[in-house]
Amino acid sequence: MSEDNTGQISAAQLDESHLLHACGTTQRRDHANFYLLRLHPRTKRRLRIGRYAAIVFRHPIADHAELPDFYRPGAAGPRPADVNGYMVVHCRVGTLTDGERKTIAARTGQDAMMSAEVDQTLRNALGITWVRGSGRAIELYVYPMRPKPLLTRFFENLLGVRYLFFRVRRSLVSDIEKDLARIPEDCFPIMGLPQGASLVVERAVKRPLDKNGKIRGFKLVNYTVRAFAASEEVLARRRVREECEPARYFPSERYLYRYDFFDPAAEPGVFEESGDVPPIFADAVFRSFGVSANPGNAPLGSADPVAGRRRLVDVLVREFQDFGVALVIAILPFVQIFLPAEGGVRFDAWTLAWLSLLPALVIVMLCWRVRNQVR
Repeated sequence: MSEDNTGQISAAQLDESHLLHACGTTQRRDHANFYLLRLHPRTKRRLRIGRYAAIVFRHPIADHAELPDFYRPGAAGPRPADVNGYMVVHCRVGTLTDGERKTIAARTGQDAMMSAEVDQTLRNALGITWVRGSGRAIELYVYPMRPKPLLTRFFENLLGVRYLFFRVRRSLVSDIEKDLARIPEDCFPIMGLPQGASLVVERAVKRPLDKNGKIRGFKLVNYTVRAFAASEEVLARRRVREECEPARYFPSERYLYRYDFFDPAAEPGVFEESGDVPPIFADAVFRSFGVSANPGNAPLGSADPVAGRRRLVDVLVREFQDFGVALVIAILPFVQIFLPAEGGVRFDAWTLAWLSLLPALVIVMLCWRVRNQVR
């Protein structure tokens, strides 16, 4: 079976053996600086899942070829072509204890081996309303994902990172082809990221399909871009564009979080205000990252989630420029204690021991400062 020409995930590619019933997490002891999915240990082995996994959610918006126009009552238009309703996020994986397995089975109404717990942030990134994801089980497809490189995990644990999930939205014309992305201003201190610094954006992409045309797993790809704040002026201009051209500038929160999409008995058009993850305004080059090297994947759509973090190399270089040089200069006077009054340098064992501690002290202080930037 050939892959979908668009590269988008479709129902035919999903394997029912990967379907689980999930609800909110009750504790997060295995999170390791990232968002968490918790499974029965046997389920984890059956699906061949290691430290990380990819979650696929078929959002109810996939059932609506036409969407009502919020700004023009009674009018409707086709759903944007790049919004197919299949959301993908990657996550850390933990296991459920014996006692928790019984509890989650009661919460989902399913066998414990068919149940899972998913963090609130992941549910938001998938476009799941809080009421649905917290109170009732949701159906998710869980797939193995190749882990991050060991060196990356080591430095993330050493220096500290804060991941945020973002909802992809198209850039305004004034920002395209400038190798930048815009995110809300309050996201910068949370990630420990200054404006104009490098933001590493991650997404999970499909590995080649199996012989039956089914998804067999995902891999992580990333893209580095300079991040700037989306000012109130930028956001106001964006709202105007959403009202004028909703098909191009998709107002994702108004559609993904509609209660009647999840529950037909709900009042039509009512949506969960401020329930979405922050937006990231990106141009076509950004939205296409990871596609050329991984055929069979589509560019990011107008409602797809991505994860972002600061680039640790840039942080270390910046901290050394701002703080490390000053610290070295401040420590140099202490070297004078090793200089005898008559001149010459006393290179005995104690001298070498104290001098060897200086670079270690600088490194420890830099790491401490970098970790404390993350809120």
